[in-house]
Amino acid sequence: MLKYVNPDFQISDLKTGDLVIVVYDAKIGTTLKKLNVVSNGMFLEPLNPKWHEKIIELRKECKLTGKVVGLYLDI
Repeated sequence: MLKYVNPDFQISDLKTGDLVIVVYDAKIGTTLKKLNVVSNGMFLEPLNPKWHEKIIELRKECKLTGKVVGLYLDI
């Protein structure tokens, strides 16, 4: 899968359902997650349905580094 990412997005422009690139920390690294925006903050949802955590809190040490604006899937 090829991902097209906009690194110059505005946090205020993000909405539920957007795919985002998140850096957790040096140990965990970077990941692609679906964003959920709620009244009390933002949460991440894994794209892998078998992932053990269904909702992941977007902690202070997490950094949103890009918004996915396109995907290319070779089928």
